[in-house]
Parts: sequence; C-alpha cells; structure tokens
Amino acid sequence: MRDVLLSKRFLPLFLTQFFGAFNDNVFKNALVILIIYKSYSLGVLNSKVMVSLAAGLFILPFFLFSATAGQLADKYSKSKIAVWVKVWELFAMLFGAAGFILDSVPLLLITLFFMGMQSSFFGPVKYSILPELLRPKELLKGNAYIEMGTFIAIPFGTVIGAFAINAGENGPIYTSLCVIGFAIIGIFSSLFIPEQPPIAPKAKINFNLFSSTFQVLKRSAKNRSVFYSIVAISWFWVIGAIFLTVIPQYGKEYLNGKVEVVTLLLVLFSVGIGVGSIICEKVSKGRLELGVIPIGAIGMTIFCVDLFLVGKPFIFHEVSRVDIREVLAHAIGIRILADFFMLALFGGVFIVPLYTLLQIRSDKNERAQVIASNNIWNALFMVTSSVVLMVLFSFNYSVSEVFLIVGISNVFVVLAIFFSIPEFFFSFVSWFLIRFVYRSKFRGLNNIPNDGGCLLVANHVSFIDWILIMGTSPRSMRFVMHKSFFKIPLMKGVFKRGGVISISTPGEDRKDFLNSFKQIDIALKNGELVCIFPEGEITYDGETTEFKRGIERIVKATPVPVVPIAINGMWGSFFSRKHGRAMSKPFSRVWSKITLVVGSPIAPEDVSAARLQTEVTSLLKGIV
Repeated sequence: MRDVLLSKRFLPLFLTQFFGAFNDNVFKNALVILIIYKSYSLGVLNSKVMVSLAAGLFILPFFLFSATAGQLADKYSKSKIAVWVKVWELFAMLFGAAGFILDSVPLLLITLFFMGMQSSFFGPVKYSILPELLRPKELLKGNAYIEMGTFIAIPFGTVIGAFAINAGENGPIYTSLCVIGFAIIGIFSSLFIPEQPPIAPKAKINFNLFSSTFQVLKRSAKNRSVFYSIVAISWFWVIGAIFLTVIPQYGKEYLNGKVEVVTLLLVLFSVGIGVGSIICEKVSKGRLELGVIPIGAIGMTIFCVDLFLVGKPFIFHEVSRVDIREVLAHAIGIRILADFFMLALFGGVFIVPLYTLLQIRSDKNERAQVIASNNIWNALFMVTSSVVLMVLFSFNYSVSEVFLIVGISNVFVVLAIFFSIPEFFFSFVSWFLIRFVYRSKFRGLNNIPNDGGCLLVANHVSFIDWILIMGTSPRSMRFVMHKSFFKIPLMKGVFKRGGVISISTPGEDRKDFLNSFKQIDIALKNGELVCIFPEGEITYDGETTEFKRGIERIVKATPVPVVPIAINGMWGSFFSRKHGRAMSKPFSRVWSKITLVVGSPIAPEDVSAARLQTEVTSLLKGIV
C-alpha cells in the first residue's frame, strides 16, 4: 500500500507547505545574518532588539488577519485559496528582492510583514483541508508529515539563506533569485492540490478585523479540549519562536562560532522537531494518543534546563571563531548539540497529537475558523514572547538564563493545562498502563462512531476499566461513575472538570439518580460519547453480572446507537477484586495480556439490557 506521503491526495499540499516554509526561512535567515553579523540597525535599535523585532513583525499578521482567513477558508474552496496565497507570496518576494538589492532595512522588514500575512491565510487552509484529503486513520500521519516537512524545510532554507547572502558582492542577487524561484515552485505545486468544494458556502464574511477576531475566538472556546489544545500549541510556538530567535546569538556569543555553527544549531533544532513528529506517529501507531503529550513536555523541560546548566563554555573562547569540527572535538560541544536536538525532538512528540485533536474535535463547518483561532492565539503568544525577549535583553538577561526561564515556565504552563483538562492526564495514565504495565490488544476500534451521540457499554472488571477505554478513542467521552468516587481526596474537582457524571441508586439519593439521567440525556443530545458500566459495580468473581435496565431508560429518552465493549485480562490484576479488597496486592498480573474488543453498534430500537449483556458476553467468548 502506497504511503500517504506519495499519494496524489496529500503530496501537492505537502510540497506547497514545504516550499513555503523553505522560502520563509531563506528570507528570514538571510535577514537575521545581515542583522547579527553585518550589524544592520534601525535608529537606536541594536542587533539583539532588531532580531526580536523581525520575529514580531512576521508573527503580527497572524493576529490581524487569521479570523478573516478562517472565514474565507470555510466559505470558499481551500484548494483555490492555496493557489492565490502562493501568488501573493511571489509578489511579496519580488518586493523583498528589491530590499536586498537596494540594501534597504525598512523594505526588508516590510517584506517580512507581507510574508507573515500570506502565511496567515495559508495556515487555516493547510490544517483544515487535511481531514478532507485524508482518511481518519491517516490523519495523525498526515500531521506528522506536515510538521516534519515544515521543520525539515526550516534548516534547508536556513542553510540556503546563509550561503546565498554570504556569497560576496553578489549575495543580495543570489538571495533574491532564490526567494523568487521557490515562490514560483510553490505556485506550481499548489495547482495540483485536489479540488475541494466549499464547506460552508452560505457563510457570511465579517471583514471587521476586531469583531471577526472576537467571533472566531469565541467559537474555538466552545469545546474545552479544543481550546486548551490551542493554548498548548501556542505555548509550543512560544518555545520554538524563542529558540529560533536566540540561536544565532547563542552560536555567536556562547560558542564563539562561525556562521556555519549557527546554521548547524538551527538545523539540529529544526530536524529534531521533524524526527520527533515521525517518532510520535510511530509510537502512536496511527491513532491519536494524547498520552504522549506529557512525555514531550517533560523532555522539553529537561533539555532546556540542561542548556542553562552548560553555561558559557570558555573552551570555545580561547581562539578566534570556531567551526563545526572544533565544536564536535569537545564533549561539552556534543552535549550542547544533543540538547538542542533532543529538546526539539520532544517538541515534535508534543505538538503532533495536539494538531490532530484540533482537527478531529472541531466542527467540520467551522474547522478553518478554529484553525484560524489557533493561529490568532499562536500569534498573540509569540508576539508577547518577542516583547518579553526584548525586555529581558534590555535588562541584560543572558541567553542561558532565558533557557532556564523557558524550562521552568514550561512546567507550570503544562501543569495548568493538564489540570484544566483531566482527559490529557488520564490519557497519559492510560498510555502508560497500555504500553508499560500490560500487553494490550485492541479490536474493532473503528466501530466507535467518528461523530454524533453514542452510548458505550462495557463489563466492569477493575477500577481502571474507564481509563483503558478512554485510551482507545480519539474522541473525548464522558463516564458515568458512582458518587462514592467523588469522595476520593483531590478527585472531586478532577472528575467534574473531566465531565464525569455522578450517579447513585434510587435508594441512596433519588434526586441525584434522576439528575444523572438528565445529564446523560443532555450529553447524548449534544453529540457526545457517554460510557456506562450497566452492571452497576465491579465484579467480585470475574464473571459478568446482570446488566441493569437503566440503560433502556437512557436509550428510550435519547435514541442513539449503543456500542458494546468487552474487557478481558484485568481480572486478577492489582485493580480488581480477585484477592479481596482492590489494590491490596501489588504487582498482581503485571505485564499480563489484556484485550479490549469493541463490537458493532446496535440500533436504539434493538437495545435491551439482556441483548447488551449477551453481546458483551459473546465478545468475551470470542477473545482467544
């Protein structure tokens, strides 16, 4: 089977994005080198502040124009918009070429703004068209390739930009020919993006930058998991923007390196993100695995802090400018290069599931606007980071201290996000259990509907059955749990934020009992997944007990398909009741084989408690 990368559905989009990112970095790195190594300045602004200003100018249009871009991408054909955006890129690069040849800093900075503007219109197209071009099972891989291509293009563009601008007197001409030529290649590749019909052709466009921005941001906030994914993505781009901005200064001041050393650092950082993106897809086996996100966050912090601990290697300052060979000749040099690469690699692991979640869980009729909202938040975060960098440098903070600030901030930001969306944390627990505690197999996952309200029912073997089920679905789901779980210390708030529905028996609390069914009804009508364990309690003997008829009441009130799930292998585990009180015998059945099978959906008119119990039992018997 041909890989999705080489398919006609995906390859033109990949190449269009690749050459766009490539061209951006040819231009940006040529400009940065002029600022850092040839002391370009503007008024009283020194080189450090100028680099931060350039980064801010490129990002600013994302904040200004993304809302309009998202509306246009939902209303009109995304493939046609892609072509027009690439034509705009060509005109911007013609303007930039004039800046290089005339040696005009103002012209080059204006071009940078124009480039950011065209990128702000391509962003909603690039990410929102992916679910239209690819099958659901290809989406994670598609996002991994897009991120890989983007961050592989960055170092290639960086290298070409550096060599072109440093080619003596003809440097400006060579650089101009490069940016114009690759803009033309981008136009050509965009012509082959498969034609896609408009998603919402009747939508009205609001050209008021302020009110349209507010509307788009409001849409993205409707879904908590989508909104906090946007926050996490924005934070990733803050880290990326900071590192890509300060790496030239780090290479020059800390490593006393030549231009080639700076280029190597940029290459390692960019390639690391690309490698991490592909590793994420391989580890996730093509499924959306939110559980790998914390792994990425932890890795980024570790290597940020290590870069601070390295400090300023004085061994590189005993001679004139060092080259790559001299950096590699010392253990401290290899450590620094490894830090940059590994930090970026974990960044790739962090970002791919977040983009995939954004596409899967956003309304397809508003997906481009949600992506636009993501770009607005990204821009706001990155423009703020540019200002913060300028302030830190004005107070004489070192680049090394900036790395420490980023590493520590990353801990608090990620903890805040995971505390706000417990699903991310529980997905990590599920991923860890599935990968490292048990040998897990899953069957029939495609039977879980991609959208619409649906009820999942499963046998109840252990206290972590719900966590295992959560780890199998790319969609968020709400679980129904006995109210006693809400009395566990620190868990009440977590369960509430996670959308868990509390339930009691009629004899315990009839008001709570009736309210639970009301919440389930609302969730299903809102198109959510709801998972319930109809036995009402965890088994004491490993056998499936009678399914309660409350399930019939739920489906009668809100007719939705019901999907049976069978869990096998958890009996006798640390979390089951085989040895009496659960969680009383550590290391029980560690690394044992567990299997989770998802059966075919049952139409609401065919649902009964007895039928569902029979279906689950049959699935259990079919597990070898």
